[in-house]
Amino acid sequence: GFDGFRLRVNVASVGTSFTYTASRALEADWDDQWSPAHEASFEKGFAEGRSIIDKAMTDRVEPAMARALTIPPPSRRRSLNGTRPHAVNGLQEAVGGCDAVLMDVWGVLTDGEKAFEPGVSALNRLIETGRPVMLLSNTSRRGNDLAEKLSRLGIPPTSYTAIITGGDLAFDCAVTRKVGGRAFGDKVLLVGEQPGGHWAEEAGLVVVEDVEAADVLLGMGILNEAGISESHLDILRRAAGRGLPFLISNADARVRLGDQIRIGAGALAPHYRAAGGEPHLFGKPHGTIFAAAIAHLSAAFASRTFSPERLLMVGDSLATDIGGAAAFGARTLLVTATGIHGAALHKGPDGALCDEALARLCDEHAAVPD
Repeated sequence: GFDGFRLRVNVASVGTSFTYTASRALEADWDDQWSPAHEASFEKGFAEGRSIIDKAMTDRVEPAMARALTIPPPSRRRSLNGTRPHAVNGLQEAVGGCDAVLMDVWGVLTDGEKAFEPGVSALNRLIETGRPVMLLSNTSRRGNDLAEKLSRLGIPPTSYTAIITGGDLAFDCAVTRKVGGRAFGDKVLLVGEQPGGHWAEEAGLVVVEDVEAADVLLGMGILNEAGISESHLDILRRAAGRGLPFLISNADARVRLGDQIRIGAGALAPHYRAAGGEPHLFGKPHGTIFAAAIAHLSAAFASRTFSPERLLMVGDSLATDIGGAAAFGARTLLVTATGIHGAALHKGPDGALCDEALARLCDEHAAVPD
């Protein structure tokens, strides 16, 4: 709410100062030659400038203010042990009282190039005890494609119950040609790169190369090594101008690939909103993927009841895994050393966990793991 108010004040004051200062400078430059025609031109330009500012206030700032004041801020969830997370020595110590485990993939089980042996061992021990484990990944890959990749890395399907990905949810949406209650056509422009290929044609979509020919944008995987380019922004502006829906099949803004951190398709969402468009993100932290996990568990284990408060989410991202699961009502466990926050968190002597860095990141993301 305060940020929205500050933005509103800044738009008005900065806009006024620009138009006023520019107008006085123009008037001074033309002082000796000022005519009624110049006066009329000046007044028209000033009015147009104010109109642009007023439109920005009405179309962008005021609606954002209204949303900010009606939607409660994300809660900073605290553990049962106090105001800081409780460290555990292994996954088994954290699963007591949980009926099932939801586990992230990148940063917990693999970096995309090799499997993390401690994570895989913990996964296998959970399955051996009969506790269901759902793998939840924001990857644009569909679940069957991810399963094949994990098998090549030494993580077979017998090591987990099932997989649900952001790509699965986006694929279902693409097949039905409807998002947010709105239908769209079958011509799609792909934004981003998905290692291993995309599924757009499998969903019945026709891939086009020009945004002017597209009915929908589909964000996939990661962006090129240069990150968000002017070319990306131009596509977003043109698509937003046409009112195209933007399906983002990977909600992650940053993606770990081996030793690199790449920009994910999710990073484009705020830029599309700023251009006046409506992005639709699939995967964590949004509740649909957690609800889909419960639905799958309930169907696979009909004799059991699964509720959010008896689920444990194991992940490496405070923003997506921890924040999303906590908002859904599940318990959370943050993996620190191998994940997206690894370099920031393990700054202590010999790579030890830095409590101050953890507190800062928890505050930054408004999420505290259990």
